[in-house]
Amino acid sequence: MQEQGDIEILTTKLFVSRDRAAQLLDLSTRTVDDAIRAGQLAAYKVGRRVLIKRDDLIQFAERQAVGTR
Repeated sequence: MQEQGDIEILTTKLFVSRDRAAQLLDLSTRTVDDAIRAGQLAAYKVGRRVLIKRDDLIQFAERQAVGTR
């Protein structure tokens, strides 16, 4: 049951990788990268990793959902 794991990630983790963010949003990694480059989704580089704050990911998803109505 992947959905339960996704909910657990969003309630316990402060940051997620861009790959995990893409998976949670059901988008490609490239689309997430494009959103980061466009300034639509904040990301932080830690070493070689690109991390996205949980709250920023949720806000991004909410903005995208409003845009599709």
